[in-house]
Amino acid sequence: MRTLNCYLNRDSTEEDIDSQLVHLFNYLSDLFNNKTVTVWLRPSLVENSHMLFSNLQFESCQLLKILVGDDSFILSNEEITRLLEVWKPTIGITIKCRVEENFGPRSILNLPRLYIFHARWLTFDDLLNMECETAFFRYHSFTEEDVKKFINHWMAGSNPKLMHLRLRGFNLSPNWEHILEGIEYGVWEEKEKKKRPRNFKNRYVYSIEEIDCKNGLDFERKSDGMIGTVIHQSDQIDFLVWHDIQF
Repeated sequence: MRTLNCYLNRDSTEEDIDSQLVHLFNYLSDLFNNKTVTVWLRPSLVENSHMLFSNLQFESCQLLKILVGDDSFILSNEEITRLLEVWKPTIGITIKCRVEENFGPRSILNLPRLYIFHARWLTFDDLLNMECETAFFRYHSFTEEDVKKFINHWMAGSNPKLMHLRLRGFNLSPNWEHILEGIEYGVWEEKEKKKRPRNFKNRYVYSIEEIDCKNGLDFERKSDGMIGTVIHQSDQIDFLVWHDIQF
């Protein structure tokens, strides 16, 4: 991967910078025939660069990442709506900044990938109704009881697209006996690896994350034979679903 650096006059105004960035982005768009790109944003750009977001000509973007910038910045519904309208991410969105109290753009729950750093606004119904393949949530309000209910709903056929749900904030080892109550489950065994591999692979744009699931607990959804695995590592609960792509 190559890096292109752009230097602007230190006396440039915000309008000058936006104008030059528009020309630069549109030049790159033409240069690479409007290939899909990954966009990284700092929250301050949302407030200050209206011209920039209104004049870009990229054909599409895969991932939209709104990064942690000034701690005083709080992302609003209006701002995230405008960003989604301009960029139209096709694969996923990452929101690492703080969000306003009534934050709730439910449309992002239809994207394949979702990473929300401040996820307290999400409800249990959001979990059940999301179309995500991969969803990572921090600073949420979900409990072990919610994990139990979610797994039972999955066993009944909900969230058919889900491959990986990660919930941070579980510092203590979960009570799996209670969470998996009424579900037949077992530990992974090397000799039965035909059931599933040891490692689960998350495929990102530029890398692959491998999760060692040797100590995971497995259970099978009777309706279609799909294998689910739960595992606790560090402060997170991972719920993994072994679609054919993993074999």
